[in-house]
Amino acid sequence: MHFKKQKYTQFRERNVPQAPGVYKISINSVVRYVGRAVNLRTRYNQHLQTTEHNLKLFNEMQSNGDIGFEFLIIHERDKLEDKEKKEIIKYGDQLFNSVKYKKHNKGG
Repeated sequence: MHFKKQKYTQFRERNVPQAPGVYKISINSVVRYVGRAVNLRTRYNQHLQTTEHNLKLFNEMQSNGDIGFEFLIIHERDKLEDKEKKEIIKYGDQLFNSVKYKKHNKGG
């Protein structure tokens, strides 16, 4: 099954699927967080509330207002951990994720 990427703003929460998936959060077109969730809608709502775990991301979202916020679902269903890791490596240091992975060079 092919999955079409979908973007959600802060006011479109009811349209976020209650399904597993990998997602990224962009603020003013800069990807700031990549994650995976068992329930994308629940996780989306968690990101809109401040906790000590997402304080840096939350503060950035608040300082830029609703206009610059995007929640983009990039994968659903299979091999979510591998897909999340690949996206975290892709965006690297610009992310607010606490977990970081290093790119492995192929060859000698």
